[in-house]
Amino acid sequence: MRHGRRRSSVTRLTRCLDSALHERSDHDAIATWRDANTQHFAPIQLKEVPPESANPAATVNGVLAGLAKYDDSKGLIVAVHVTRDERLVFDQIRIPDQANVRQVWLFGGASPDQSRWFLYGDLLSEPSFHEFPYPD
Repeated sequence: MRHGRRRSSVTRLTRCLDSALHERSDHDAIATWRDANTQHFAPIQLKEVPPESANPAATVNGVLAGLAKYDDSKGLIVAVHVTRDERLVFDQIRIPDQANVRQVWLFGGASPDQSRWFLYGDLLSEPSFHEFPYPD
């Protein structure tokens, strides 16, 4: 199945995103940026922990367990949208040993009205927590 090509620029960060053209791709989008004279590209795979009303059995660790299928995606960045209204216990989050990806990040609403959001990662190195207003 082909998707229409979408492009959006985030001017403040001078970054670009392109969506994947095929469902069979290991990524949903490509981030690109330039440092000096070098153009960088990073494939991004988007995942979701759905709200309890959509899937009561879904968990962050359950979604992350699915990363084991990426056994040869060394450049892949995984971003997991946490849409559950629950407190995350970061030291209980587990990445499968078989996951061979570049980075893993969690993001989602940090307040019930979605006026504040969080970003937590990279789970494969020394993760840090960031909270910010959205939209800003």
